[in-house]
Amino acid sequence: MSEQGAPKRKILKRIVRWTVSVLLTVIVLLGIAFAYLYTNQEKLRGALVSEVNEYLDTDLKVGSIELDFFSRFPDVSFRFSEVFCKEVYPTTSEDTLFYFQNVYFEFNLWKLIQSEYELKGIAFDEGNVELRIYRTGRDNFHFWKESADTSENALNIALEDVHFNNTRIYFYDQGAKVETILQASDLRLKGGLTSGEFASSLTWRGAIRSLTTEEVEYLPNRKIAAQLNFRSTGDSTFIEDGQIELEGLAMNANGYISGSTNHWELTGQSLPLARFISMLPKQFLPDKSLVDADGTFALDMQIHIEDKQAFISADTRVSGGRLDLKKSGLHLSGMSFDGHFDNGERGRLEDAILRIERISARTKTGELSGNLSIRNFTSPTVSTNGNLNLDFEEALTLAGTNFWESASGTLSGSFDIRKRYSSFGDIQADGLQGAYLKGSMNLTEGSLKVRNSGLDMANLSAALTFAGANIEVENLAFESGSSDFKARGTIENALVFGETPMPTFRMSLHSDHLNLEDIFAWELNHREESAPKEEPFRFDFNVALTVDEFEHKTFSATKLAGQFYSQGKDIIGNNLRFAAAGGNVKSNFRWHPEGSNFLLTTNGSLVNVDITDLFTQFENFGQQSLTADNIYGKADVDYAVSIYFNEDMKPVIPSLKSETDFKIRNGRLVNYKPLESLSRFADVSELRDVHFETLENHLSINNENIHIPGMTVKSSVLELWVEGDHSFANDIDYSLKLKLLDALGTRRRTNDELSEFIQESTREQPQIPVRIYGTLDNPSITLDRSLLQQGIQDEWRAEGQELRDLLNGKEDNAEPEPEYIFEWNDTRDTTKRR
Repeated sequence: MSEQGAPKRKILKRIVRWTVSVLLTVIVLLGIAFAYLYTNQEKLRGALVSEVNEYLDTDLKVGSIELDFFSRFPDVSFRFSEVFCKEVYPTTSEDTLFYFQNVYFEFNLWKLIQSEYELKGIAFDEGNVELRIYRTGRDNFHFWKESADTSENALNIALEDVHFNNTRIYFYDQGAKVETILQASDLRLKGGLTSGEFASSLTWRGAIRSLTTEEVEYLPNRKIAAQLNFRSTGDSTFIEDGQIELEGLAMNANGYISGSTNHWELTGQSLPLARFISMLPKQFLPDKSLVDADGTFALDMQIHIEDKQAFISADTRVSGGRLDLKKSGLHLSGMSFDGHFDNGERGRLEDAILRIERISARTKTGELSGNLSIRNFTSPTVSTNGNLNLDFEEALTLAGTNFWESASGTLSGSFDIRKRYSSFGDIQADGLQGAYLKGSMNLTEGSLKVRNSGLDMANLSAALTFAGANIEVENLAFESGSSDFKARGTIENALVFGETPMPTFRMSLHSDHLNLEDIFAWELNHREESAPKEEPFRFDFNVALTVDEFEHKTFSATKLAGQFYSQGKDIIGNNLRFAAAGGNVKSNFRWHPEGSNFLLTTNGSLVNVDITDLFTQFENFGQQSLTADNIYGKADVDYAVSIYFNEDMKPVIPSLKSETDFKIRNGRLVNYKPLESLSRFADVSELRDVHFETLENHLSINNENIHIPGMTVKSSVLELWVEGDHSFANDIDYSLKLKLLDALGTRRRTNDELSEFIQESTREQPQIPVRIYGTLDNPSITLDRSLLQQGIQDEWRAEGQELRDLLNGKEDNAEPEPEYIFEWNDTRDTTKRR
């Protein structure tokens, strides 16, 4: 074993000695090199500065220069501390081009010992760079001598690595008004610079702190990573086969910079739409929390800066997208479209245009397709057109209307919407409020309940065209309660988006059957556009109405026609005509809200109406003294009436006022209590059914009292003159004059009671003055002394006339008439006449 191991130990010893010798040799050589460099560092520093200055076209100020053996070993570095360089242009400027805390120049150790200066790398640490392009097209950053004669220089620049660590880079193009601030946490350029041409690759990790143009800040504090290959020659720098990732958007980059011309091309596939929207400037999208998006898009963008202007164009394709606009309630899914952006021939925001074409998407309840464009990004005009098919409720929500409580049905049609905004941010803030709208829509199987109005439309269908804020109703049909409606016409201010102003309906409206109770259920107040939300919805209207059948409670009519319109808070009916109670009616009315009550004023005429039917349908006009069971005949009436209704739409009877002229033909009074009180002058059976050929007079109603002026009634039983008052509580006070011959006629020839107060004379046929007063159920009858006194005065006037005639020689050839003397055996009437 010992004999075999001896040779191995000898070999191992030789290896160790050889290794030690090599190491010692290297150490000695390195020591000699370091000693040489250290001893000659002043000479080397001077030579380096001299060689560097041959390439620089500006002054470079350095705080200190130190030889660094170990930071970049095996290369040797010269560390320049506190490095300051002023900008090259303008020549009189003292502004900074760049400043670095440390700059490391890396050289090949052995060549450096041989006085051959081969610059392999430069490292910039903790610095700031200020780059500018002025309006003239000159820049301040070409600090190396492009035409310097360096053929005899010992410095050979063969850069393999240029490294920027924690460097802020500021770039401002004065002509294009583009300002950029970049942060290079780690930026490396690898390549070489010889005879003024620089070829390199760039790797960059950092951020875009700001990108501002035309006072719009883009991409604030956005992370960026880039891998670029570029080469520079003369005034031109070419970027090739680059890759840029900006906040998760990975794009390919190519381009060039030549003098005052910059050109960049960025392309990307399957880019996240949500990430792109999050990067939009706040000037374009002030509140990103109101937008939720998903999906991917492809991008092809070109940025061209020339003649002090920046020109941007971009094309995109979105597929499988989702978009929620929370403020408007628009929800789109399965969205796809093509987009194009161009900032115009002058490269200005006011010339910019964004076109989004071939939009196709699903809404919450239907489908949407169309196009959209935005022109002038300073004061933009938004235009969109297309087709939709969705639920009626969703359409009202998207329109921003607030007048409805519930809605259903399917809305389909085409639309064209345009609006101009004062700023781009107002697009999100204002939405489509005040937009111009044009198109046509069809609504089928719909319903609509209007907020706080009582208006509830069922079986709603419509064919509409619209332009601006107005809707042309070609065909509208709906039911409300037991009533049906069919309409044509115009609805003004119906499509002003957002807080909808008061619409105005100008319609022709037809109903096969109309119940006025359904209309009264609508709370129609008007003219208070700024009213609180809790108040009833308000609108104006002017409607030409025709109705086949019309009813209100017990009243019914046919063939109704007329004009209805609103005036302030009032509802007015003008020139209304209809058939009712066997005759024809013409009327006008005004319905006026007063607080919680409503005042109805109306006037008109009735021709040849059946009185019994009229009293029945109007429920005896709220009184029981004269009812449909008491009166019969045909009547012509001219009337003027006012009455209040309470908030429950019930009439307030004490408020009734009326002035009425009437004429009744072929009339009958049946079981009328006031007539039955005349049983002393006629048979009771006859007074229970009194016929008369014509009855004409004027009636006044006020304070729940009917006043009857004096009139003569010629009936089948008696001829009498009557006037008086009859209250709604059935308190009566009538004055009557009965002709004596009626009282002595065949109807009461056997009545001996007349002898108590009648005596015959030779005068004209006398009348019996009678007063009936008290209650209708228990009236009191007495001689009407006021009428009797009036009769005596009339007789004296007649006697005086006869005397005058006699003195003038006139003879009275009339036959002497019997004289009647009235006697009335009753107690004195102490009641006061009203």
